[in-house]
Amino acid sequence: LYPNFVKMQKILDKHNYENAAIRMKTQLFNKAGSDIVIFFEGYGQDPNPFSELVPLMSENTSLLCCYDYAVDEALPDLSSFENARVIAWSMGLALAPFYIKKLRLRVTKSIAVNGTLEGIDENLGVDPVLWDETLAKLDAHSAMGFYLAMCGSSFKKYIKKRPNRSIESLKAELAWIRDYLKSVTVTDYSFDEAFVSKRD
Repeated sequence: LYPNFVKMQKILDKHNYENAAIRMKTQLFNKAGSDIVIFFEGYGQDPNPFSELVPLMSENTSLLCCYDYAVDEALPDLSSFENARVIAWSMGLALAPFYIKKLRLRVTKSIAVNGTLEGIDENLGVDPVLWDETLAKLDAHSAMGFYLAMCGSSFKKYIKKRPNRSIESLKAELAWIRDYLKSVTVTDYSFDEAFVSKRD
């Protein structure tokens, strides 16, 4: 994907995204070797539900989980890694291109799962009206309903390792993603592979 990375960089520079505010929490697992998988999680997540991925990583590969995009934390120093593979899931897909640019890594492959670059959109993402209604009505009950709708038959397994997120943090993330995607746009960026589930 390196040519696409260069192409994306030109486009972002053209639209003056160099100074766009980049926010997220990160957690680095198995810091070793020259390769890293960067996983841009969807809205409302943290590394807890994906902890089972860590033992599956090879000894030469680290895993960086990116989540909670409303929190302003310094980006990790990944200069020791030579190659990066990107997996972007759900709303993380809309945010990944901006972060990839900031991290300035050689991306050898990128995979999109159940999301769009628009993220919030009447036709190509989550309807803006639905997004605002979710923010206005979010409470503990509706948050659990969101996880149930997301997981379906896997809900019981997921909920045992559910994200450790407060309602306040979930609301803040909803508001930040909405406002951020209103201010920036990626018009020409492609992933190497894309997967869409039947019930997404």
